[in-house]
Amino acid sequence: MKDTNVKISLIAHSFKNLPAMLAVNIAAALGAAFVVSNHNPSGAWSFFCVVFVLTILRAIKWKQFHDELGRLTSLADERIDYWYRVYGTLLCLTAIAWAFLGAMTLVDSSHEIEYVVMIIMASLAAGATGIAAPLKKAGKLYITLLLLPVGIIFSLHDTMNYYILSGLDFIFLIVMLMTQHKNYLVIRESFSLRDKNTELISDLQDSNNNLEDKVEDRTKQLKNIAHQDALTGIANRRGLMEWMGGNLNKSAAHDAVILFLDLDRFKEINDAKGHDVGDQVLKMATLRFGSCCRDEFLLARWGGDEFVIASKHGASRDVVSTDLAAALMAEIAQPFYINGEELSLGVSIGAAFYPSDADTFTGVIHAADLAAAEVKRTGRGNLIAFDDRFSETQKKRFELSRALGAAIENEEIRIKYQPIVNARTGCIESFEALARWQHAGRDINPEEFIRLAEETDRIVRLGYWVLEQACTTAHSWYAAGNDQKIAVNVSVKQLIAGGFVSHLKGILKQTKLPAEQLKIEVTESVFDDEYKDIIYTAVEQLKGLGIDILIDDFGTGYSSLSRLHEFPISAIKIDRSFINQIHSRGHAIIKSTIQIARSFNLKVVAEGVETVEQASELHAMGVDYFQGYYFKKPTTELEFESFDIDWKKQGERA
Repeated sequence: MKDTNVKISLIAHSFKNLPAMLAVNIAAALGAAFVVSNHNPSGAWSFFCVVFVLTILRAIKWKQFHDELGRLTSLADERIDYWYRVYGTLLCLTAIAWAFLGAMTLVDSSHEIEYVVMIIMASLAAGATGIAAPLKKAGKLYITLLLLPVGIIFSLHDTMNYYILSGLDFIFLIVMLMTQHKNYLVIRESFSLRDKNTELISDLQDSNNNLEDKVEDRTKQLKNIAHQDALTGIANRRGLMEWMGGNLNKSAAHDAVILFLDLDRFKEINDAKGHDVGDQVLKMATLRFGSCCRDEFLLARWGGDEFVIASKHGASRDVVSTDLAAALMAEIAQPFYINGEELSLGVSIGAAFYPSDADTFTGVIHAADLAAAEVKRTGRGNLIAFDDRFSETQKKRFELSRALGAAIENEEIRIKYQPIVNARTGCIESFEALARWQHAGRDINPEEFIRLAEETDRIVRLGYWVLEQACTTAHSWYAAGNDQKIAVNVSVKQLIAGGFVSHLKGILKQTKLPAEQLKIEVTESVFDDEYKDIIYTAVEQLKGLGIDILIDDFGTGYSSLSRLHEFPISAIKIDRSFINQIHSRGHAIIKSTIQIARSFNLKVVAEGVETVEQASELHAMGVDYFQGYYFKKPTTELEFESFDIDWKKQGERA
């Protein structure tokens, strides 16, 4: 439709220019006829008659075109093509008449007549670049018919002057054709822009007719966008707040329940598999959470891997905070299959009640968030309801987290050493390096700040610092002739961060400690499937350097006794919690662990040995090494003498 409108505009513009073109053409023809008549009267006036007749025909067609255009609102495509043919045919016939005059003049006329006719025809060609510009093909043909025959005839004369005139004619022809084409493009584009502007004005007029409806619809769309999470399609923070504002009331007889959902292990998946996989996991998790929610619930994405479920007043607190939470945890525990790979997630849920726990929407969500953080802190994958103590706990943790970042520079962290004793001889086999933090005049519980370092990713920097300090100290006693080894705890985050083995080699080279004098202790999280390949490669490289690998706190993590054969480890350390219960259920666990360790040819270290009775019984059960307060607390003052083997005497007396 747009091309048709442009074609109509172009032919209409051509006919609009036609009267001026006809006037110029008839005047030029009359002048040329007078000039040529002195030499060839019959030919000159025959030419003029032909041009005059063509001028009359063109004038008649000009009138017919405007009459037809005035009667109709638009022209059909075939009528447009008809008028293009009419205009172009008459235009080219006129050019042929001029070409005939030029040929007749240049064959047997004087030079003065030739130059006059040539100038007139060149002027007509130059004028056609503007007047005939709307006609892409006919305009070019008109110019060509005026100039090309003249140039050819000039080239047939065997004189230099005519050769020069012929060359100039051809150059002028090319320039005129290019000019006509450029003018055509400009005119066509102007008509095209005019049509677009007309269409735009029409659209604006149409829009004004129902502007209020469109504004209202657009406002609703923008509101939906502003209140909807772009990735999952559920409500975002704004949408949640609006829903709570319309459905929750402080004066309601029953509390509304707010659940804060924090996905477990999502960050590891997102970092290891990429954000595309992470986005798919979030979408699938949203669908699973949504399948557990009834009409009186709203599911919203709070941000990242955090979601909020809000209930209306009247929904049972027990149903929402217990039954719904259980359903959510069961649903999210099902494996996620993405790109042919199985991924595992969990969810930690905090519950808070409005307005009992907080009388503002942001306050009650924050309370539920604190409860979820407490779940994370104490083990994940559970439900905890808000308690006022959580606020103080989180405040302290936040302050400790900030202080931990500068603890090394402030020389607040020290390394203490605890001996690991050979259960058969009483000799000290090695020392474990343990980080201790004294901040603001008090000793921070190691479990607390190590867990905090893990959660905030400061564990990598802290771990390398401890490793360097421990290796430096170990080299000093090794150089003094003591052959005890040094054991250092290494986080799984260090192993998967990349470049751990290279970094460790650099520390050994810097401290001049032989690799065989170093032991690395890791937790059972090395058996996690997500990073199995990366960790296995690192452990193998460490083993290749002559470094022994020990599994620390064995039995408290992944319960992976069956997977001990998959990693090149040297020993396992039985966690102190089992040693404390050696006379109850811990006895069977210790005994089973020792039996399985023996089947894999692994040494066994018992942690947390505090009494001679424990040492005696553990020795009888087959433990290889002891570590605990019975022998020595962690200290900075190292002693290398052997211990009296009182536990063996105790066993003999028993």
